[in-house]
Amino acid sequence: MKIIKYILVIIPYLALIAVLYFFFNRFIINDKNGNPVYGFEYTKDGLEKDQSYIFYSDKNKKIVSVSTDKKIIQKELTANSLSISPAYNDKVNFQIPIKDSLVVNEDRYLTNQKIVAISDIEGNFKVFTDFLINNKIIDKNLNWIFDKGHLVCNGDFFDRGNDVTATLWLIYKLEEEAKKAGGEVHFILGNHEEMNIQGNVKYVQLKYRTLASELNIPYKELYGKNSELGRWLRTKNAMVKINDILFTHGGISPLFVEKKYSIQEGNNLIRSYLGEDVDYIKFINPRAYFLYDRQGPFWYRGYFGDYKEYYKGASQKDVDKITNYLGVSKIVVGHSIVDKVKSLFQNKVIAIDVMEDSDPRKSNDDSMANSCQGLLVENSTYYRIYSNGKKEKLF
Repeated sequence: MKIIKYILVIIPYLALIAVLYFFFNRFIINDKNGNPVYGFEYTKDGLEKDQSYIFYSDKNKKIVSVSTDKKIIQKELTANSLSISPAYNDKVNFQIPIKDSLVVNEDRYLTNQKIVAISDIEGNFKVFTDFLINNKIIDKNLNWIFDKGHLVCNGDFFDRGNDVTATLWLIYKLEEEAKKAGGEVHFILGNHEEMNIQGNVKYVQLKYRTLASELNIPYKELYGKNSELGRWLRTKNAMVKINDILFTHGGISPLFVEKKYSIQEGNNLIRSYLGEDVDYIKFINPRAYFLYDRQGPFWYRGYFGDYKEYYKGASQKDVDKITNYLGVSKIVVGHSIVDKVKSLFQNKVIAIDVMEDSDPRKSNDDSMANSCQGLLVENSTYYRIYSNGKKEKLF
């Protein structure tokens, strides 16, 4: 009885400690603008060209840009379109009509047209556009020419690169152009999208962190619910099924099946908590938290062997069970780096996050372009496609 009495006395204190830990992590370990502190201060010297952000308030729409001469320009947006020029080249420019409304994307599609998938561009506008141009998805003026085809951007278009904003706006534009032609652009949420929307700046270029600091807002507000890009991102899915192919960034783990998630439930739960602190999600909704954790679709790496001490690699039996459960024949993933687009597990998993030798995403455009590959599905045949437009049959 004494033991029970002591336990009853201790429980309220343990609960208080848990609550204090939660609120400390959620609100305190940030600088004055809400950005995580990593031992440095932002200065205006960190600003670089960046176009553009649209913010909404009760009174107006505001557009914020950083000019080539590193000046922050803020003005009211009165037009229904904006002009974007990427940081790497002032001569490149494209117009974007602002959408009248944003709706949550479907997560299932049927098509008899070509499908092209590319992953992990990570803010490299030039490599992305060269790939699209040479594979006849867009023309040299960055306009959609892929007719009724489907383009899948399979996650991780944020971080590391210097042209994240322009890359997002291009996808935003192509999405509408594709629809008008009878095609589709699918922007899949990856772990780097989730991290940025949440406000995790671990891999974010200094120029983006500096801009947020100069605007006196937390970094996550660049993609918050009162920004056009933030609202657009919140319409996206982490898993999309096209015909009998599932596209997702990290992968689907055996635990996803054991816990009996559906694609629709998974996408809905992810969108419901997008931008929230993961400790908060774990506290409020453990079922949603699983989707953000190591064996959820953002982060799973089990198709490529054991992942550290956290879980064993998937077996052929696991993959067979996963594909049968989801009603698909193939799962296309990025996230885990491979030397070339390749199929695994008797062609049931296709890996498309390609990087040769060193890490070209941290060096220059040319080295990344040399290793940039994607996937083409045409008439039930699967091809490895290159940045120069060359293609090789997989199976």
